[in-house]
Amino acid sequence: MTEENLIQDYVDGNLDSSARESFEQRFLNSEENRERVRFARALRRYVDENNEPPQKKPGFFSALTAFFTAPLPIAATVLLIAGAAGFFVWKSYQKSPDDEILASLNKAFKTNRPTEARIAGFDYAPKTEGTRGGKKEENFDLLLAKTRAAGAVLKDESAENLYQLGRVFLAENDYDKAIEQFEKALRKNNAIARIHNDLAVALMEKGKQRDEGNLELFARANEEIDKAIQLDKNLAEAYFNRGLAVELLKLPNQAKEAWENYLKLDSTSKWADEARRHLQNLEQNKPTSKTKEEILQEFLTARQMGDHEQAWQILSRNREMITGKLIPQQLAFLFVAARSDRDREKTGEYLEALVYTGKLEEEKTGDAFWNELAKYYSKVSDDKIIYLQQGQESVLETFEFVKNNKYEAAITSIEAAQSAFLKAENGVEAKLLDFLYGYCKNRLNLVYESNEQLFQLAEICRVKNYKWLHSQILTWLAINSVSSKEFSKSIVYDKEALRLAEETDDLLTKQKAYSQLAESYSFVGQYDRALDYAQRILELNKLPETSLRQKWRSLKEITKVFYSAKLFQTAILFGKEALAVGLAQPEEKTFAYASYIDLGLILGSVGNLDEAFQNIEKGQELAQTFTDEALKEKSLAYTNLQLAHLNRQAKNYSQAAENYNQSIEFYDSQEFQVDSYDAHRGLLLNFLAENNDAAFQDELPKILKIFNEYRVKIVEEQNRNRFFDNEQNVYDIATEFKFERADFAEAFDYSEESRARSLLDLQNSIFKITNDDDKPEIKFSQNVVEPVGLAEIQAEMPENTQIVEFAVLPDKVLIWLVTKENLSTAGSEISSDELDVKVSRYLETISKKNDSAEQFQLAAELYRILIDPIKQKLDPNKEICLIPDKFLFHLPFAALFSDKYLVEDYKLFYAPSANIFLNCWKKAGQFKDNKNETLLSIGNPKFDRKKYGALSDLPSAKEESVELKEFYPDSIIFTDEKATKSAVRENLKKSDVIHFAGHYVVDEKSPLLSGFILAGTEKEDTKLANFEFIGEKLSKVRLIVLSACQTGIEQYYQGEGMIGATRSFLATGVPLVIASQWEVDSKVTKILMIDFHRARKQRDFSTVEALRKAQLDMLRSDDFKSPYYWASFAAFGGSAPF
Repeated sequence: MTEENLIQDYVDGNLDSSARESFEQRFLNSEENRERVRFARALRRYVDENNEPPQKKPGFFSALTAFFTAPLPIAATVLLIAGAAGFFVWKSYQKSPDDEILASLNKAFKTNRPTEARIAGFDYAPKTEGTRGGKKEENFDLLLAKTRAAGAVLKDESAENLYQLGRVFLAENDYDKAIEQFEKALRKNNAIARIHNDLAVALMEKGKQRDEGNLELFARANEEIDKAIQLDKNLAEAYFNRGLAVELLKLPNQAKEAWENYLKLDSTSKWADEARRHLQNLEQNKPTSKTKEEILQEFLTARQMGDHEQAWQILSRNREMITGKLIPQQLAFLFVAARSDRDREKTGEYLEALVYTGKLEEEKTGDAFWNELAKYYSKVSDDKIIYLQQGQESVLETFEFVKNNKYEAAITSIEAAQSAFLKAENGVEAKLLDFLYGYCKNRLNLVYESNEQLFQLAEICRVKNYKWLHSQILTWLAINSVSSKEFSKSIVYDKEALRLAEETDDLLTKQKAYSQLAESYSFVGQYDRALDYAQRILELNKLPETSLRQKWRSLKEITKVFYSAKLFQTAILFGKEALAVGLAQPEEKTFAYASYIDLGLILGSVGNLDEAFQNIEKGQELAQTFTDEALKEKSLAYTNLQLAHLNRQAKNYSQAAENYNQSIEFYDSQEFQVDSYDAHRGLLLNFLAENNDAAFQDELPKILKIFNEYRVKIVEEQNRNRFFDNEQNVYDIATEFKFERADFAEAFDYSEESRARSLLDLQNSIFKITNDDDKPEIKFSQNVVEPVGLAEIQAEMPENTQIVEFAVLPDKVLIWLVTKENLSTAGSEISSDELDVKVSRYLETISKKNDSAEQFQLAAELYRILIDPIKQKLDPNKEICLIPDKFLFHLPFAALFSDKYLVEDYKLFYAPSANIFLNCWKKAGQFKDNKNETLLSIGNPKFDRKKYGALSDLPSAKEESVELKEFYPDSIIFTDEKATKSAVRENLKKSDVIHFAGHYVVDEKSPLLSGFILAGTEKEDTKLANFEFIGEKLSKVRLIVLSACQTGIEQYYQGEGMIGATRSFLATGVPLVIASQWEVDSKVTKILMIDFHRARKQRDFSTVEALRKAQLDMLRSDDFKSPYYWASFAAFGGSAPF
């Protein structure tokens, strides 16, 4: 008897007492099985309520029960639930299914709502905690809603029906499934406010379940809430949820405003009562800051009480020197004042406290800096006190100058203080002044002078183990590195500063390093890492020891992160919060200035130009009041840059050009040039917009020169790829500009200049694998391989190959057809967004395996867009090397269709760029024919089920690997428990051909951690990850066949192209790789792969021809003619005779 039969009999009361007791003891011992029984009861209840008596013939209800109770992935669950629903809920659909579903949900949650956030259409119910140890009751109304929603989706995958199903999943607290349905619904119709609102709810609730990585989810929720409000200004649920989202983002001023806005819309409901409670909590939990005197007194009290841990916490969390909170420095100042006043009691008290501070610091961290200062003061003679007083007065004067941005005056005070301390033979505090000197030189844009001072001091700190001071210096060396466009160095300095700050539990330096790392990773497009650091900053901001200066700096950097990540509404919230904190510190005019400028920039990006100009002008007015001329000049240059951007958006091109040139004139005269790229890029876009061809052509080399500097200076591959992914539009603009003016060869060269450049370096230059944030990272040496141009490509490419290269631009696709003798060009007028939708939809239809009319229609449309423009010039006797662009890497060109599939007419393979194709072709030419090839074949490794429990056993993969011996007499075959990581690595370099049939697991955040799952013990790491072999040179290997899921492309970057296992093997020097573009059917893949190898070895086909032959045989079969089965696999690399 099946489990489904047992469930049916149990629900229907057909089991005798013994069987029933046994069933409850053995089957109902897991929550999953109990849920299956609850589902079956709901179905029975629904059948009875709808007057549809159970069928008498055996198996009917058990079949329905099986539909609903078998554990299934979401897609299958939806289909089966909906299929079952079709038997007995049709009548209810005649009565507004949306209302029925919502009514069931409201009934299901009438006493306790499922989420704190408001789901659209839900009646009020309190949100309470569940009972402790209580039995989970069947919620038949929820299961009924799920049945109806699933049935509606089966009938029609409309946006509304997908939304209803998502709302049910959301009510069940299954947030991932809810998000999936909401996003699918929005792809069909993004103008329904309720869907945006409920997607925001799912994102918020999912984020609340996480300890890390939730800041992005909260920000995305906020963006969706804003979209909902823009679509429906009266959607109360969205206004309520905005208050929650802003609280989760830890922005108290903006949260207060959000709740007040909600109460303007609804002041009388129970929801309004909750809003008022939130406002009350915000008022009660207002952050408070302590004066330096209060902090010192708390420290002294903790010392007197013998509470060393409390004393250490106060000491380590209050290290801000500029505001006077640095406890050892306070004690030194008080000691000198007491000694000068001849107050022996106070002198002794402060000295004892200073000695205690020094010992505590050294005991906790090993840092002797403050202990050395205490020793100095313990022995200082009376004749030195006058000089110490003078020095300390100059230090306090320096702090005031710094807070008022008078850095030249601050340097004069520093020099006076140093002179006094040297007379007092106080070398310890003199080192602090050396640091302040380097700091002020940076603020005056004298980067090289700043570095010279800081490098010398950093070496002293390293030798003497002055950890606190060393960490301070490193953060400023990081800032100087950014000024010099040395972003990789900046990251290294900040991470070393962070390491030292963690050793010393230094709140200030942690916050500063986090902020600067967030900015650096944001600049290079590593938004996930940037947001990770931003989240850490917000956690520190909650601490009472965090000063307003620190909070402002944190909020400013997070604002920039969200702006760079194009989460504009969240950036505006953070920008407004930063402005509020800046305005609370009127003595720090630069804070409000910078916040006004940031807000103007962001508001301009969302099209709010009037408010954007207002903010920029307020910032400009503040900058004019700066008394330090160097600071004023720098600030006005940055203001001009932002005004230029706004004027360009407003189509005031002549004024924009004037603003750009004013800022460029300043940057070109300064060591500080980090904004020079932004200015030149803006000016280029301005010339393009006003059709000033001559000026555009003059400016283009300047921006590309800066680009090449960044390519050299950003040495981490991931950072480099992300940066050029974000900035690809510069190359796209250059390419289009030349193409439209019929300079097709130079357009092609610009296109090639941006493609797969990191892969080109991996193939041809020196690099090493390092560890970065516990993740592997590739670091290049600073030599960059330059791609060759069209003329050289044509001179060296083989006669039997034609290159078809695509460039996807915002409103068109450009196409080059390159042969050894000729260059032909064409194009299609279509927006990149529209084309992306067609490609995505086509892939979705392929995944259904049913060759629908829509599938053929999309295949034909894509054929018309991408192939028809050049079809008449394609030579069917030559191989085609396809070089896609952006999302086209996901497209199976072989399955494009006119009167027949493209693969039926042509031999196809892919390359990331023409330069990579050329490299791979040259490497392939080093190998002879394929008659005596050796094979390493790996099939169905016996992996750790505990670690990879979601992966299935693949017996057909084992059969596939073993059967290849028929074609390769000289072969090594590893299957089951013999397919270990050590065995595979040992033989990786020894074979001509490598064939892997098994599981490949994708790591979405770090492609270098994606890898092949092999056999081994529980204690072993059995994944052969990309980073473990990408640095190898597999000089003997000519062909790798990756008979696994998604080995061709995991993701793509706009410049670099495809990322995944195939790219990793191309980097090792392997000239040709067979890989998949999506998840494949194991049994069918075995047939395809056996046919492929048979054609290679027994019919002497080349690799590309053999794959085509296997695909043609399959598409002409009755069972596997759908492209899902045969079109996933493709060849990547270069043309090869073997």
